[in-house]
Amino acid sequence: MKQRTDLFEGIDDISFQAPMVKISGPEGPIMVYRPWTVSDMKEAMTHLPDPFDSGKRFAEEPLIFCQEFSPTMPELRRLLAVKMGPANWHKVSAEAGNGQERREHTNWNNDENRPYTVAVTTLCNAIKTAFPARLDLTKVSDCMQKKDESVQDYYVHLYDVFKRYSGIHEPTNRGEEAGLWESHLRNCFLNGLRPDIVTSVKSTCINWKNERLYNVCAHAVHAQEKQDDKQERKREHSDKQLQLVMTAVAQQQGGNAVSRPQRNLYRRKSDGL
Repeated sequence: MKQRTDLFEGIDDISFQAPMVKISGPEGPIMVYRPWTVSDMKEAMTHLPDPFDSGKRFAEEPLIFCQEFSPTMPELRRLLAVKMGPANWHKVSAEAGNGQERREHTNWNNDENRPYTVAVTTLCNAIKTAFPARLDLTKVSDCMQKKDESVQDYYVHLYDVFKRYSGIHEPTNRGEEAGLWESHLRNCFLNGLRPDIVTSVKSTCINWKNERLYNVCAHAVHAQEKQDDKQERKREHSDKQLQLVMTAVAQQQGGNAVSRPQRNLYRRKSDGL
C-alpha cells in the first residue's frame, strides 16, 4: 500500500487559527491568533532540514520555528507530520503527546509559556534520539571537484555532503580557531580540489594545514582565477595563430588564382610564335 506523503494535499484553501503573533494590547504586547492557511504552513517549513540526515540539527529548528511563528502544539504536530512524512513521524509521535499547549506570553522565557516550551523541548529531544547522525565517510571522500566546476560550487556541494554524512555536528559558533568540524571539512575540501588548484593553494597558503577554512577557500578561488586567466590567454594565443594561418592560406590561394591565367596567356603567346 502506497503511503500518503502529503497530508494536506487538495485542501490548500483551509484556514487554521494556528500561529500566534504579538500585537499591542491595553497593558502592553499580547499574543493573538491570526488565520494561517496550509500554503502558509508549507512555505514556513521549507527551511527545515531533512530529519533523516541529522536529527540533532533538525531538532534544533523547531525551537527557532516556534519562537518565530508560535504554532499551538496541535498545529506543530501537524506541521512536523507533513514535513517528516508518515513513517518518520511515527517514530516520534508517541513523545509528541496530544496536549493543547500554546504560547501565552510574548516573552519566550516567561513562566506562562513553560508548559508550551516543555512540550516543544520534549518533542525535539525525541527527534534527536530517533534520528542519530548518519556516518558515511565514503560519500564524503568521493565528493571531488569536477573538471569544469567552480571552487564555489564545489564547496557548496561538499558542505552539503559533509553535513549529511560526516557524523560531526556543525557548531553554532566556530570560534577564533578551527575546531574539529572545521578542520575535517577543510581537509576534505583540500583532498577533493583539482590537483592543479590544490598545488597552488599549498604554495601560496603557507599554513594550509592549520589555516581557517575561509582563508583556504579564498586561496583556492584565487588559484582557479589564475588558472582560468592562463587558459584564456592560451586560447587567445591559439586563436591569433589560427587567424594568421588562415590569412596566409587565403592570400596564397588568391595569388595562385591570379598567376594561373597569366601562365596560360604566356603559353598561348609562345604557341603563336
